[in-house]
Amino acid sequence: MSKKFTVINSLLYYDEDITNYAIVNATDIDLSETKYLEITTRHGKFKFEAVTHIGVPPNTIGLNSRQRKRDRLKLYHTYYVKPSVKQSSLHSIVDLFDRTYNFRAKVGGADTVFEKIFGEALLSRFYPKNLVQRTNMKHAKGILLYGVPGTGKH
Repeated sequence: MSKKFTVINSLLYYDEDITNYAIVNATDIDLSETKYLEITTRHGKFKFEAVTHIGVPPNTIGLNSRQRKRDRLKLYHTYYVKPSVKQSSLHSIVDLFDRTYNFRAKVGGADTVFEKIFGEALLSRFYPKNLVQRTNMKHAKGILLYGVPGTGKH
């Protein structure tokens, strides 16, 4: 059963390892059977891990600016929110990347090169800071693509 919630700014960062969460008041939604919420907009349905916090006013849902920008949710706008059981459709790193850059598209015989560029230059930016530090991943400061003119290095 969907209820209308107003999106507010959340300065509370629940956990650096969990970046896909929404903060609600414990009295608004029964989370005894699930710990996920689904927000329905005209752009689609977005799933978040639900976190309860007493500081969130009733009938509001707290999201940080990065989450709102990613899913095109406007501050102080009202959206339908309901508990969601399915965890499988949460955002994965490849899904987030594919949405903008069409990651799964074939790259004219250079799939291995593209995977290497993605792994070295971009992958470390998708993970939380503490995971990057623990695994000794290094951020690439830049990429230089070279080759014959007209071979699509842009």
